Amino acid sequence: MKVTEDRLLRVLMLLTIGIISYLVLSGCGRSSKITTNFIMPSALTTKAELYSQLIKTHQDANGFIHSDKCDSLMFTALAATRLDFSVDILAAREDSGKWFRRPAKDCLEKGESRSTISRDMLLGLYWYIWMHKDINMAKELYAYGENTNWLMGDWSDTEGLSRVVLTPAMISTLAQMIHVMSGEDYKARHLPVPFTLQKEGYRSHLTGLHLLLRYRIFGGFTDNEYGIARDLVKREPGNPLFQIVVGNKHNAAKILLKESLYPADRLPSTADRCPPWLPERAIVQYGPCPSPLIEHTGGDLLFLYRVMQ
Repeated sequence: MKVTEDRLLRVLMLLTIGIISYLVLSGCGRSSKITTNFIMPSALTTKAELYSQLIKTHQDANGFIHSDKCDSLMFTALAATRLDFSVDILAAREDSGKWFRRPAKDCLEKGESRSTISRDMLLGLYWYIWMHKDINMAKELYAYGENTNWLMGDWSDTEGLSRVVLTPAMISTLAQMIHVMSGEDYKARHLPVPFTLQKEGYRSHLTGLHLLLRYRIFGGFTDNEYGIARDLVKREPGNPLFQIVVGNKHNAAKILLKESLYPADRLPSTADRCPPWLPERAIVQYGPCPSPLIEHTGGDLLFLYRVMQ
């Protein structure tokens, strides 16, 4: 769909709302509030090494996992933060710089999604860029956003449009990444980034991913960010990602070592726990699923292990 004046106005409204929210919610300055005194359990290292081999059976010709799904880019990019995970991540990007949900680039066309890309897909890509320190990819993504007024893809309806608009928080994070990696000072890195507590499950997972990434990029939390991180883990202490966000790597390791969630001698399946990517679901959903039996990729453990190192 073509960008209309009305849609551009919506983008400007999002920016304005972000600035106002920042003045209300954001803390001043940053301080490191998570501990780093942690030794990785050898049993967890052994499990991660096994999963890194077994996940290969779930990768397509480009190295993507979940390539038949429309959230493939996010999960692949997160798993590929492990440096020995072989993937052609650019298979999901056009020469123009436009990114897609999967290499086939057909989710919108086939009616499987209301947009060709979304912020959650790009957040996974941010993690890939940061962990691989790919400054060129970061700059190219930023340039594409600037050229499209931060409308990062195509959409079919209003809900689809809301997914492709890059928010001030996402723009700020990308700009700060570039600044840290190259020294270039993008003004957008100073855009306001207020966080609020989201509903359990997928949205909270995205909040946790974004908080942890910003902690790594900025070298500390704002009071607002740390407060939301504490709220996440207080509400769902069984989520390994949230434990990592607040620095409780010991607790996260205990969860990852649970045989009922992450078997030590094979990949998990729906007979063990229903969610294919455990941290993105509310803990009440961690039980097994009814048939059919489906093997999970184990990519979530590889990502979590990587960010615990």
